[in-house]
Amino acid sequence: MKRLSNKNNLLVLWGSGSPNKSSKLFKYDTYYIWAKLLIDNGLLDSADLLIANAHKHSKYKKVELSKNIFLHYCPRLSDLRKFKECKILFVRGNYIEYREVIKQTKYQALFYYAADTRFWPTCLDKRSIDVFFVDEPKYKNEVKKELPSCQVEIFEKAIDNKIFYPQKRKKKYDVCFVANFVPWKNHNILCSALSKLDPKTKGVFVGNLLDNDIRMQTLLWKYGLDNIELPGSLSPVETAKAINQSKLCVFPQELDANPRALIESLACNVPVVVNSEISGGLHLVNSQTGVRTSLANFHKAIDRALAMEFQPYKHYKENLNNKKIVVDSFKKINKALSL
Repeated sequence: MKRLSNKNNLLVLWGSGSPNKSSKLFKYDTYYIWAKLLIDNGLLDSADLLIANAHKHSKYKKVELSKNIFLHYCPRLSDLRKFKECKILFVRGNYIEYREVIKQTKYQALFYYAADTRFWPTCLDKRSIDVFFVDEPKYKNEVKKELPSCQVEIFEKAIDNKIFYPQKRKKKYDVCFVANFVPWKNHNILCSALSKLDPKTKGVFVGNLLDNDIRMQTLLWKYGLDNIELPGSLSPVETAKAINQSKLCVFPQELDANPRALIESLACNVPVVVNSEISGGLHLVNSQTGVRTSLANFHKAIDRALAMEFQPYKHYKENLNNKKIVVDSFKKINKALSL
């Protein structure tokens, strides 16, 4: 641990910036919510969120998301070198651009988080990590075996509770799937599963089709699915509405790191059906929140879950609310590291 900085701020190395994501949408992302909660509770003074390789912008750009929280688009390595000192350096992902920042930055503690089973860092010396975040309890033992002195925590996704909460809405859909149309989200497998259910089963697929509208329509036609709506990419408010209008949210994907939509579903009091091989988030699925299942039995699990009673919001409120997973967790980490 480097005890070289007297600053009380958070510096987050976030990863590549989506070319379709406006700065306003970052205010609904986990890292912004983490930063705001910690600042609002007096645990930090400010936060800088760095988007490395921000290909939407040809020049460096700084945006104030809210008081004392700034988003920085950094398309060049020289842009990343502007940042020299922080209390917490939070590294998210394995981006080669990070090496320069990590090497030059003075910090008190280094937090590291990467996706699913690909979590071992190549952009830094793993022995320098103070807090290592993973997606599933099963990964904790693997990290502790390799790094016995490192503190290992589950990284739960903080969400905006002013948007994602139980709403009294008519259940318009049987299933809701929140995911962009990319191969590893397994839309094809979900469509196959839905084709084996009652033809009257209604669904909504929320997410960016990424200019693949015809491919998606072809997929629905292939499986004879006439009751699936494709609203495309929705605002967080509209996404929360779609979730609340659904009886279930489904997660057929495997290579996904604890999808935020899973916690958003529980916060909206909507149970989930989750692929038992998903790389992160399975620990959130229990008798209160939903059903775990193999892909081969995904259709059966949906059918079964539609007939069952769950209490997902109760579990969320008691175990996954923002104060518990961010504020209380950070206080525990502070104490353990003597920050």
